[in-house]
Amino acid sequence: MPTDRRRTRAAADEWSPDNVAPIVGYLATEQSGWITGRILHASGYEVALYNNPEPLIRLIGTGPWDLDSLAAQVERSFGPLLGRSR
Repeated sequence: MPTDRRRTRAAADEWSPDNVAPIVGYLATEQSGWITGRILHASGYEVALYNNPEPLIRLIGTGPWDLDSLAAQVERSFGPLLGRSR
């Protein structure tokens, strides 16, 4: 019997996107309105509520972002914080 759960058929089912769908569906309902502004993590059979993480840096535009300018700004602003060098 393998000790690594990822090697079993049951574990393969555990990582199916179908296991994330219920929390996504719940968050799309009015019933979940009390969870506003929170970060949830869903993976396998686990759903976790994070403890109000604070942003390290924010990018605030003056209008809608286009992909190229947002990508450049994210790389320029977030990259050094995450150890990415140019």
